[in-house]
Amino acid sequence: PIVGVGVGNYGRAFRDYRTPELARDRLASAHNVYLNTASETGILGVIVSIWLGGALVMTWWGVWKAQPSPARKIRQEAVIAALIGVGVHSMVDVFSTTPLVALIILLVAYSITGHQTVLSVRPQGHKFPALVACIIVVGYGIFFIQTDRAYSAYLASLRDDGNALANAQLAQSLDPELNLYTLQVAYLTNTIPSYKTALQLEPTWDVGWINLAHLYEQAGQYDKALNNLFTAKAINPLAEVINFNIGRMGESYDLLDDEAIVAHYYLALYHLNGGNHATQSDFWSQTDLRIEALRQYIADRETVYPVTAYRLITRYFPDELADFIPKNPQSASDWWMVGEYALSVENNPEQAYEAFSNAIQLDPRLGDYYASRARASLILGDDFSSDLNFATLLGVEFESIALIQAKIAERDGDTETAQKLREQTSTRFTNSDFAGVLYQGRVGIFDLPASMLPEE
Repeated sequence: PIVGVGVGNYGRAFRDYRTPELARDRLASAHNVYLNTASETGILGVIVSIWLGGALVMTWWGVWKAQPSPARKIRQEAVIAALIGVGVHSMVDVFSTTPLVALIILLVAYSITGHQTVLSVRPQGHKFPALVACIIVVGYGIFFIQTDRAYSAYLASLRDDGNALANAQLAQSLDPELNLYTLQVAYLTNTIPSYKTALQLEPTWDVGWINLAHLYEQAGQYDKALNNLFTAKAINPLAEVINFNIGRMGESYDLLDDEAIVAHYYLALYHLNGGNHATQSDFWSQTDLRIEALRQYIADRETVYPVTAYRLITRYFPDELADFIPKNPQSASDWWMVGEYALSVENNPEQAYEAFSNAIQLDPRLGDYYASRARASLILGDDFSSDLNFATLLGVEFESIALIQAKIAERDGDTETAQKLREQTSTRFTNSDFAGVLYQGRVGIFDLPASMLPEE
């Protein structure tokens, strides 16, 4: 409380203090500069901030009174008004990017110096403070050159060119205080000892715990593997990959009871099917426990979006689909299900087009309904370009514009373009929030073994 957790360390400390179920990994600041300053610099920082604010106001007041004309006073008033606006906005944000910081510094400089021209008397200044400032700037420059060399070597280690490990080790030797480079060495070395060393430095590195669990599983130490997954879950309980693997290991190696296995599979499905995405993997229909988790998830009407439930039933329980279709559609999602059933099951694009049109009339802001109607128009041979443009403009969640365009390309005989468009739909992004938060925006690409990834 006296000195805080350190400048730039809010995100790091937050990962230790946070309530995991409510936290977002990418939260690098308090989104309130006053609370952020208090947490990072403590009571002393708050006192210094108040003193600096008071000094700024008093200096501005003296400069404002000394202005020789009303026009220049208005400029001073405008500048302090802008700073007050920034101060109010800072109650819900933290401005740390270089362009915004430069603007704030410019406003502060003008507010304490007033309007100057080439005809103004040049101030004499003070030599000693100028000398100290010069030494600080030069020292920072030397430090920056060294750390920049380290980061450049680290970025080179992200390339799979045969020299990745050597570049990561070079970065670690140039800047051993930045744990990011130690983590990268562990990730590339991929051994149990290297991961254990890295996790001693960064105990909230959930991907590290998951990868260590993978190595223990390969070594046949299943209890240790499961314990590492539970450690990762305590850090980030919202990650579907963790719950998926706890369920998978619990089932595969008889480490958990059936109720616990189903519960973790349910949580994995809950996060895998976020928004309107619906998993399609055979994995979920291979055992009774997975089917039970799937049924529990679909039955949760308060959680599962109707479109997602429709797609899951279509994939896993097709014999029950007809009973799921609304007999008296009322909402936009009801009409979408009627239309999709008519299009994909009954092969009736005319009825589907009409149902999708009703869905659009009830909710014209959802791009997916336009994309669905475009699919019906494509089969009917009608003009679908307007609907596809609307879907692109509004964005889609459960539809895929790339797949629709692939079907168009196939219709036109362009199989090469169709294949490229289909490949776009299988792109997987690696979460880099951990490194961005702990290392002030630096890139960290730590992936998971393919065998640990949930099957979608």
